[in-house]
Amino acid sequence: MKKNLSVQYLTRIAVLTALASILFLIEIPVVAFYKLDLSNLPVLLGAFSINKSVFDVGVCVAFGVFGWLMNKYEFPLSPILLAMILGPMCEKNFVRYMNIQKGNFGAIVTSPIAMAFLIVAVAVVLFSIYNQQKINKREAAAKAAAKQGK
Repeated sequence: MKKNLSVQYLTRIAVLTALASILFLIEIPVVAFYKLDLSNLPVLLGAFSINKSVFDVGVCVAFGVFGWLMNKYEFPLSPILLAMILGPMCEKNFVRYMNIQKGNFGAIVTSPIAMAFLIVAVAVVLFSIYNQQKINKREAAAKAAAKQGK
Protein backbone atom coordinates (compact mmCIF):
# COMPACT_ATOMS: atom_id res chain seq x y z
CA MET A 1 0.00 0.00 0.00
CA LYS A 2 2.82 2.43 0.84
CA LYS A 3 4.50 1.92 -2.52
CA ASN A 4 1.24 2.69 -4.29
CA LEU A 5 0.82 5.83 -2.21
CA SER A 6 4.32 7.12 -2.98
CA VAL A 7 3.82 6.39 -6.70
CA GLN A 8 0.61 8.42 -6.55
CA TYR A 9 2.44 11.32 -4.89
CA LEU A 10 5.26 11.19 -7.44
CA THR A 11 2.68 11.13 -10.23
CA ARG A 12 0.97 14.18 -8.74
CA ILE A 13 4.28 16.02 -8.48
CA ALA A 14 5.13 15.18 -12.09
CA VAL A 15 1.69 16.33 -13.27
CA LEU A 16 1.94 19.59 -11.29
CA THR A 17 5.42 20.22 -12.65
CA ALA A 18 4.25 19.57 -16.20
CA LEU A 19 1.29 21.92 -15.62
CA ALA A 20 3.63 24.57 -14.29
CA SER A 21 5.89 24.15 -17.32
CA ILE A 22 2.94 24.58 -19.67
CA LEU A 23 1.79 27.68 -17.77
CA PHE A 24 5.34 29.03 -17.94
CA LEU A 25 5.58 28.35 -21.68
CA ILE A 26 2.33 30.16 -22.46
CA GLU A 27 3.44 32.93 -20.08
CA ILE A 28 0.51 32.98 -17.70
CA PRO A 29 1.72 35.24 -14.89
CA VAL A 30 1.04 33.01 -11.92
CA VAL A 31 3.42 33.74 -9.04
CA ALA A 32 3.19 30.26 -7.54
CA PHE A 33 4.20 28.65 -10.83
CA TYR A 34 6.92 31.13 -11.76
CA LYS A 35 10.09 29.30 -12.78
CA LEU A 36 8.66 25.96 -11.67
CA ASP A 37 9.70 24.12 -14.80
CA LEU A 38 11.21 20.70 -15.41
CA SER A 39 14.65 21.77 -14.22
CA ASN A 40 13.20 22.04 -10.71
CA LEU A 41 11.76 18.53 -10.75
CA PRO A 42 14.84 16.99 -9.06
CA VAL A 43 14.53 19.56 -6.27
CA LEU A 44 10.89 18.66 -5.72
CA LEU A 45 11.62 14.96 -5.90
CA GLY A 46 14.45 15.38 -3.38
CA ALA A 47 12.18 17.28 -1.02
CA PHE A 48 9.59 14.52 -1.36
CA SER A 49 12.02 11.63 -1.00
CA ILE A 50 13.37 12.63 2.42
CA ASN A 51 10.14 12.02 4.38
CA LYS A 52 7.80 10.96 1.56
CA SER A 53 5.60 13.91 2.43
CA VAL A 54 3.83 16.26 0.06
CA PHE A 55 4.04 18.87 2.83
CA ASP A 56 7.82 18.97 2.32
CA VAL A 57 7.25 19.68 -1.37
CA GLY A 58 4.91 22.51 -0.40
CA VAL A 59 7.52 23.93 1.94
CA CYS A 60 10.09 23.70 -0.86
CA VAL A 61 7.79 25.57 -3.25
CA ALA A 62 6.91 28.16 -0.58
CA PHE A 63 10.57 28.91 0.10
CA GLY A 64 11.18 29.06 -3.64
CA VAL A 65 8.44 31.66 -4.04
CA PHE A 66 9.83 33.52 -1.00
CA GLY A 67 13.29 33.55 -2.56
CA TRP A 68 11.88 34.70 -5.89
CA LEU A 69 10.05 37.58 -4.17
CA MET A 70 13.22 38.57 -2.33
CA ASN A 71 15.10 38.54 -5.63
CA LYS A 72 12.36 40.50 -7.37
CA TYR A 73 12.32 43.23 -4.73
CA GLU A 74 16.14 43.29 -4.60
CA PHE A 75 16.70 42.28 -0.98
CA PRO A 76 20.41 42.16 -0.28
CA LEU A 77 21.85 38.74 0.36
CA SER A 78 24.56 39.70 2.87
CA PRO A 79 22.24 40.48 5.85
CA ILE A 80 20.44 37.19 5.34
CA LEU A 81 23.74 35.33 5.21
CA LEU A 82 24.95 37.10 8.36
CA ALA A 83 21.70 36.28 10.14
CA MET A 84 21.97 32.61 9.20
CA ILE A 85 25.56 32.41 10.43
CA LEU A 86 25.33 34.59 13.54
CA GLY A 87 21.73 33.81 14.52
CA PRO A 88 22.35 30.45 16.22
CA MET A 89 25.38 31.84 18.09
CA CYS A 90 23.41 34.86 19.28
CA GLU A 91 20.50 32.67 20.36
CA LYS A 92 22.79 30.31 22.29
CA ASN A 93 24.51 33.18 24.10
CA PHE A 94 21.19 34.90 24.81
CA VAL A 95 19.88 31.72 26.44
CA ARG A 96 23.12 31.47 28.42
CA TYR A 97 22.74 35.10 29.57
CA MET A 98 19.11 34.54 30.54
CA ASN A 99 20.17 31.49 32.59
CA ILE A 100 22.82 33.54 34.36
CA GLN A 101 20.30 36.32 35.09
CA LYS A 102 17.61 33.79 36.08
CA GLY A 103 15.24 34.98 33.37
CA ASN A 104 15.42 38.67 34.28
CA PHE A 105 15.15 40.42 30.91
CA GLY A 106 15.52 43.84 32.52
CA ALA A 107 19.13 43.04 33.38
CA ILE A 108 20.05 43.69 29.76
CA VAL A 109 19.00 47.35 29.88
CA THR A 110 20.46 47.99 33.34
CA SER A 111 23.99 46.96 32.37
CA PRO A 112 26.04 50.02 31.33
CA ILE A 113 27.85 48.20 28.50
CA ALA A 114 24.62 46.80 27.11
CA MET A 115 23.01 50.24 27.39
CA ALA A 116 25.89 51.77 25.41
CA PHE A 117 25.48 49.15 22.66
CA LEU A 118 21.71 49.75 22.60
CA ILE A 119 22.19 53.52 22.28
CA VAL A 120 24.72 53.06 19.46
CA ALA A 121 22.39 50.63 17.65
CA VAL A 122 19.43 53.03 17.89
CA ALA A 123 21.65 55.93 16.75
CA VAL A 124 22.83 53.95 13.71
CA VAL A 125 19.26 53.06 12.73
CA LEU A 126 18.07 56.66 13.13
CA PHE A 127 21.08 57.99 11.20
CA SER A 128 20.47 55.58 8.33
CA ILE A 129 16.78 56.58 8.17
CA TYR A 130 17.81 60.26 8.14
CA ASN A 131 20.36 59.66 5.35
CA GLN A 132 17.83 57.72 3.27
CA GLN A 133 15.32 60.56 3.58
CA LYS A 134 18.00 63.04 2.45
CA ILE A 135 18.82 60.85 -0.55
CA ASN A 136 15.13 60.53 -1.45
CA LYS A 137 14.67 64.33 -1.27
CA ARG A 138 17.72 64.89 -3.50
CA GLU A 139 16.44 62.37 -6.05
CA ALA A 140 12.98 63.95 -6.02
CA ALA A 141 14.50 67.43 -6.51
CA ALA A 142 16.71 66.19 -9.36
CA LYS A 143 13.73 64.48 -10.99
CA ALA A 144 11.61 67.63 -10.67
CA ALA A 145 14.43 69.76 -12.11
CA ALA A 146 14.85 67.36 -15.01
CA LYS A 147 11.11 67.42 -15.62
CA GLN A 148 11.04 71.25 -15.68
CA GLY A 149 14.03 71.33 -18.01
CA LYS A 150 12.15 69.38 -20.69
